Amino acid sequence: MTYRDLKRLAHDVGLTRAEAASLRGLTERELSAEIKRLDPGGTIAWPGELIEEPPRPRQIAGFAVPATRGA
Repeated sequence: MTYRDLKRLAHDVGLTRAEAASLRGLTERELSAEIKRLDPGGTIAWPGELIEEPPRPRQIAGFAVPATRGA
């Protein structure tokens, strides 16, 4: 399996990791190992998975504003 194969399954075909594993005859754990080997930076976005971004600091007019507590 190549990086291009993984990307095709996720982006072009639109399969989730579980569906891709089933299609390739692998367990989800085996597919995850392949993904870590071929895409260590996690650049492939799989359908149904949230991509979380770190929280941005609050700013008003370009100045940092401390977070309010208890609100």
